[in-house]
Amino acid sequence: MRSRSSSAAQVPGSRIPSLIEDLEVRGSTIRVRADRAFTERFLREDFVVEYERDIDLRTLASSTLLLPFVLNVAPILWAAGWEARVEEMDEELASVLGPIRETYRRLYPRVRWDGQLHAATVRRGPDAPPVAGAAGTAVLFSGGVDSTATSLLLDEPQLLITIWGNEIALDNQEGWGSARGYTEAYARRHGHRPGFIRSNFRSFLDVSRLNGAFPGITNWWLDVQHGIGLVGLAAPLMAARGANRILFSSGRTEEQITALGAGPDLEGRLRWSGRRAEHALGETRRHDKLRSVVERVRSGEAREITLRVCFMYPYGGGGNCGACEKCLRTMAGLLVEGEDPRAYGFPGSPRKVSEAIRRRFRTLRMRFGEAPGHYWEELAQRAAERLGIEGADLRAAGEPIGGFLRWVSTYDFAAYARRWARVGAARAWAIATIRRSPRATRIAMRLMARARRRRLRSPGAPGEGTG
Repeated sequence: MRSRSSSAAQVPGSRIPSLIEDLEVRGSTIRVRADRAFTERFLREDFVVEYERDIDLRTLASSTLLLPFVLNVAPILWAAGWEARVEEMDEELASVLGPIRETYRRLYPRVRWDGQLHAATVRRGPDAPPVAGAAGTAVLFSGGVDSTATSLLLDEPQLLITIWGNEIALDNQEGWGSARGYTEAYARRHGHRPGFIRSNFRSFLDVSRLNGAFPGITNWWLDVQHGIGLVGLAAPLMAARGANRILFSSGRTEEQITALGAGPDLEGRLRWSGRRAEHALGETRRHDKLRSVVERVRSGEAREITLRVCFMYPYGGGGNCGACEKCLRTMAGLLVEGEDPRAYGFPGSPRKVSEAIRRRFRTLRMRFGEAPGHYWEELAQRAAERLGIEGADLRAAGEPIGGFLRWVSTYDFAAYARRWARVGAARAWAIATIRRSPRATRIAMRLMARARRRRLRSPGAPGEGTG
């Protein structure tokens, strides 16, 4: 065990307080207790991250051990105008934090971003002993379209990093077991090494206070944290396994990004101890990534690809529900390419999937929460292209899909997005009103559970039966 404590220690010749009150390293677990004033304002609990049991964190430099915490709280410090120091920071990291802060300032110009993070000691050189036979490249791997497409592009062994606490809640054992199994199966089939991390990096923040605390930022996780936060978590695992670069892929292209907490100028700038992060496939549209996965399966380059894209965070089963917007959108993309969604890990035959999607749009029940309109526009363009190919096989799993392609190619998704925005605002107000009453909340939850049980008993649609 290693424990380091600094209560009111100062950088010599200055009055800059320490951001970290206590750092404890025990086996493969890091626990950080932040400065009390910072905690009371922005945090809910201590920060904890756990790596695989065979990893001895004592072999790593302190600057790397601090990275998971530092990169998940640095944007808070900057946005809130706080000034603090850490005990040790890598020289390369110190040189890129300023440009990353400037990127946030460009994305959210109404926030001052004038906080400062200093280092008592700037460290140079490697952060871990060399690892013989290591995979040089790590991939942040959720099993979704972006990370799978990124992995398949690389003709080399990889360290596939999947994080418990990202899309699966820490007390959702069943969901995590399924998600972990996805990564293990993919790694086994393609000759890679899986790597797993467990952390409260999302839940230790007081997001109820952070969301809306700064102009233009309504979802701290999506708008600010997730790019550099995820890479920060991976840094000790990379050092222990000998990976010198990590790839992160976002679903939005650089043209589609207006304000998003991931991109080539955020996590794509990160450098430390001879290691680096890269924002992968930044110019590739999401559907083109899906097409690349399909093409590799058809050519035999990839084997038995099961995609895990579900939005049922945090208490889903770890697989694909087949009913949320992201599942339905991905299944729509597979149909547009003439593929059977069931072959990629989704419930529902082509006919049932196409019927469910059209029904959701017709009844205004397709959620457009993460501004997915441009994703559907990509599908519309590709559907029109497929319809225009002479002699194209407009079937999937032997079922005709020409009618679905014509519907996708002509549907006005922009108009739907405007209608959904109006309805979504009304629903948000209704939900907030219900939550103010414990009795109304209990009644609403019972009704939702009853409706879900009815759906599960009905075999008629994806996510509501085996299909």
